[in-house]
Amino acid sequence: MDNLTQHVITILHLLSATYGHTFGTEQSRAYVATLADIDGALLKAATLRFIENNVYPRIPTPGELRQYAAEIVTQAQGLPPGSEAWGEVTRALRYTGSWGNPAWENALIAQAVQDVGGWLYLCMSENPAADRARFIAAYDERLKRRTRDMMQLPASAQYGERLAEGLRRDPAVLIADAARRLSARRVPQLEEA
Repeated sequence: MDNLTQHVITILHLLSATYGHTFGTEQSRAYVATLADIDGALLKAATLRFIENNVYPRIPTPGELRQYAAEIVTQAQGLPPGSEAWGEVTRALRYTGSWGNPAWENALIAQAVQDVGGWLYLCMSENPAADRARFIAAYDERLKRRTRDMMQLPASAQYGERLAEGLRRDPAVLIADAARRLSARRVPQLEEA
């Protein structure tokens, strides 16, 4: 067993001891295949967080452990929830105004400001309640997307990149390739009666 999988096996032992579950060979391989890319200390922290939050005696799925790991990273990076991020925007509206260019604590805030129309739009807006709701929705969506991207398996990400690359090709080339493949197939001849 190599170092890349040992930390996953350690977690499986912890889960076995906690929940009295015996992991079979195939189940262990599935956990290794889906969790080996996560740092050992982060995976252990995610497992312990699952154990402390789990009220039912069951083992976590690999997806749940990946989700807890992503939440731990997000928390460690100090990314605030949408309502706190809006607080930073309102401070900038008050103290920087339309004549300045605010320096945001994180890129997600800057992106969410752009999503709702940009800095000047927010400065000139006369509907702060709607702006707040739109900003929080945009920020939370970006935060959720970022978390989902962190949770994604490397193999899944690579497949998505290959698929996207194929879709970026010229549609005329795609159609010509499909036509060539169809014409290469043999069409069975019908027997005449």
